[in-house]
Amino acid sequence: MSQPAYNFPSLTSDDLLIFLQDLFQEEFVTSENDLKNPQPMHVQAIYSHLLEASLNITPGQLKQPQLEATNFLSYNELHEDSVPLIMYTLVMQRFMTSCGVNDFKLKDLTGPKPKRFQRNLSAIVNYYRFKQQREPTFERIKQETDALNEQHQCTLHEIDELKAKINKIKAQRAEEEPQVQQLCSQVEELGMHMSAYQQEQASQQKAVQQLKAEIAEKVAKTDQYKVLTLSAKEEGDKLKSQIVQSPERMKSKISGMHSAINTSKLGKEEKAQCLQEKITQIQKMASIHDCCEQASTLISAINCELDKQKEATNEVEKVKDRISVQRDALRDMTAKENQLKRQKVSKQERMSKLSLQHQSKMTAASEALQMSKKEVEIGEEKKQKLQHYLNTLKGEMANVQKEMDDKTSNHTQEMNKLQDTYAALIEAVDGYHKDLATVFKEVAPWLKS
Repeated sequence: MSQPAYNFPSLTSDDLLIFLQDLFQEEFVTSENDLKNPQPMHVQAIYSHLLEASLNITPGQLKQPQLEATNFLSYNELHEDSVPLIMYTLVMQRFMTSCGVNDFKLKDLTGPKPKRFQRNLSAIVNYYRFKQQREPTFERIKQETDALNEQHQCTLHEIDELKAKINKIKAQRAEEEPQVQQLCSQVEELGMHMSAYQQEQASQQKAVQQLKAEIAEKVAKTDQYKVLTLSAKEEGDKLKSQIVQSPERMKSKISGMHSAINTSKLGKEEKAQCLQEKITQIQKMASIHDCCEQASTLISAINCELDKQKEATNEVEKVKDRISVQRDALRDMTAKENQLKRQKVSKQERMSKLSLQHQSKMTAASEALQMSKKEVEIGEEKKQKLQHYLNTLKGEMANVQKEMDDKTSNHTQEMNKLQDTYAALIEAVDGYHKDLATVFKEVAPWLKS
């Protein structure tokens, strides 16, 4: 089975000691011996300080037993040390998985090995340095996200205000729409009347111009006639002095002159009557011109109202353009929000998976606790049986001890007797040896000869 590969650099003991001294300063002291010969309590303390520095999880939070886990236990006081250790192991497993170590076990806390301990520390140091390196980027992205959320809220507020204004303008426009339609119809009618008046005015101005031209011609002719009359009178006066008076001839001339004067008077009366008619027509044209001016002022006022309406329409168009821009920005914000929501959903799915894993681990731990509880109960029963058996054994041992004591006392008595007999035998043997020595001394000369 191949050993898993880790994507973090393995640090030496000196590098680890320098990092730990820089991180903890004088709060927590670690020596090279602690790395080469790690002890469980010191290793757990190092991990706790590293957890606090990396994830802001205090040792007090780690030592508190989880209520959900203790609810499954019948005798909580028996597991005051085991449950926090299990919870601490689970937290360290998750943390070490994030650091790139997937085989962290309980033995790494209760019976740490130097190589695995230095490897785990290298992974934590790599994670801490990576976190310190990426933390400004995370804070910047977080601030940008908060600013975008705030801008999004402001944009939504502005959109609501613009919608309210648009609805107000629409309501006002709906209220003014009948008046506008009525004014438009009136403007159209007045325009038609104005065009008719203008046509009639143009035709009447042509007639007036013709009349003015004719009056001027008539005035010129009248002046000419006056000049001719004066000249004729002067010539008549001259001729009177030269011509012999003839009554009949004078009468005929005078009658001719009277008839000419009468005809000129009749022509003059006709011209005066025509002039009076033209004056009345000119007065009518002046009244019509006044009406036309009033109509033109009314049309100009209507045009002003239409211009105001066009300006309001332009403002509405501008508001629509701003709304479209805001919608585009809102669409972008919605896309970013959807992206963040997708990330959030992925994070939630991951959290749900982790919670399911946590629940499965908790159920496994509870099952293990139940099994251990059953084993403890079985052990208690066995203990009681063993205690009973031990009590019986103690009674038997007491009996045996008593027999042993009796046998020992008897044995000591027999041994004492045997020692007395042995001492007597020793004395007898010594006496026998002395006798042999004396006999051997006596026999030795004989044996030499």
